[in-house]
This record gives sequence, C-alpha cells and structure tokens, in this order.
Amino acid sequence: MRRVPMLAAEPPGLGTYRSHNPGDDTALAEQAGAVWARFTAEAAYKELLDALVERQLGLCGYCEQRVTDAAGDLIHQDYQVEHVLPKSGGAGRVLDWQNVMLCCGGGTWPHHGEASRHTRAALTGANDSCGQAKGDDVLPAGTDPRQFPPLARLVEVAIDGRVAPNVAACTAAGIDPGDLASAIDDVLHLNCERLRVSRRDIASNIAAWVVPLLQEMLDDSHLTSIQRDSLISLMVASRLQPDDNGYLRAFWTTERQFLPRADPWIAANSDRLNL
Repeated sequence: MRRVPMLAAEPPGLGTYRSHNPGDDTALAEQAGAVWARFTAEAAYKELLDALVERQLGLCGYCEQRVTDAAGDLIHQDYQVEHVLPKSGGAGRVLDWQNVMLCCGGGTWPHHGEASRHTRAALTGANDSCGQAKGDDVLPAGTDPRQFPPLARLVEVAIDGRVAPNVAACTAAGIDPGDLASAIDDVLHLNCERLRVSRRDIASNIAAWVVPLLQEMLDDSHLTSIQRDSLISLMVASRLQPDDNGYLRAFWTTERQFLPRADPWIAANSDRLNL
C-alpha cells in the first residue's frame, strides 16, 4: 500500500450528473446499486475513470496491481471503482467524488494470463483481494491509503513477498499498526497467494540483477562520484518513475523496498509521483 492521492476536484461530468439527478445524489442506501448502475451507463463514468487512473498513476489503490496495460488502456475486466465508505452504508455516498478510488478487479476475472491477476493451479489460498474482498466492510481507522502521510513507508515488504505494517513509521504517523495489519490481512487480503508471489518475484528480480549492478558501480574506482550518483539515479528512476503514459510499475512499494537509494530519489521526485 502506498499513499493514494484523492482527486483534486470533482470531475465536471459527475457534477453535472448530480445536479441533473438530485434523487440519485441523495439516494438512500437501499437504492445504491440501482443508482450506480445508472451512472456507469453515462459518459460521466468514463470521465471519472480517466480522472482516477491518471491521479493514481495507473495503480490499484490497495494492492498496487496495474489497472492499465502497456498502451495505457484500462485492462479488460480488471478494474472497478471502489467506494471507500460502502455505497450501501449511508445516503449520498454513491456519487460522492471524495469517496471513490480506482482498484483492480480483486482477482475475480478467471481469463487473465497473468498469475498476479487470477490464481492458477500452481498457486494456493484465497484469491479475492482489495475492494472485492472488502465488500461492504469499513477500513479500520487510519488505514485509508488516501490519508497516508506523504513519503511515509507505512508498509514493509518481506523477501517472501508478504506485506506488514512498518511499526515505527505507523507509530510516527499516529496509525495503530494493529489496525493496519487488520486492513492488510483481514479486510483487503493483500497477502493472498497470487499477490504475495508477485511481490516475491519482483524482490528476487531486483536482488538478482539490480543490486549486484549497483554494487559494481559503487565499487568502480574508474567512475567519479558524480558519475556513480548519476548512474544510480538512472537505475532507480528506471524502476520507480512513471512510464511514457504516466503510469507506475505494478507493486511499486515492493520496488521501493528493495531498490538501494530509493527513498532519496522518491523525495526528490515526489511531485511526479503524486506524493
């Protein structure tokens, strides 16, 4: 989990839809499903999707799976708009632009070729994650990723791909590590096997080629300190900065965890990362 920036303003189409449909805007909880179905048939829904994917740099707001392909398009059947406070839990939540976030499909579409998107026979354990697993539950206090402090590394990734709260960082941010652990494991299922294995493979990839190469550069007496710093910065940027479409690599926090000198680069480029 990384900090997910909230939309800076309401998309115009959503505002227009709300003003033209005041009954939908203030709909009671039991009408939430019908209201959302009507809205998703409108052009304003596509505008909302575009705004969210741009704001979130192409990543699921919970697990950090890519919701866009290499061309920058949303991946078929692997994205959904998540209502952070369940849309069926209270009046007026369905069309509240401050209550939505873009998430992956939670591992529910069985026809994806990538193991990170759906459990295959070689993987075991529960498959659903993110908003799909959360359902109508409410996140524990302080664990909405849109409320995380900028630059903080609140989640640690182990070499086996499991994620857990960073106790020191959580305490400094005033977040109960136990609440974050509950959000990760009990509500969002972020340690389900397909996600754990995906993060483990990234960690292994970095350990196998990035770290040795960086160590070689650091020990190379034929490079000046300026040259070494420039090469390391380029290496880190190649993994952490947005691509040509403006979107990050999947499981960005895992990249951050295992790349040497990642945090100084992130601090210097926080604006580009929406942090």
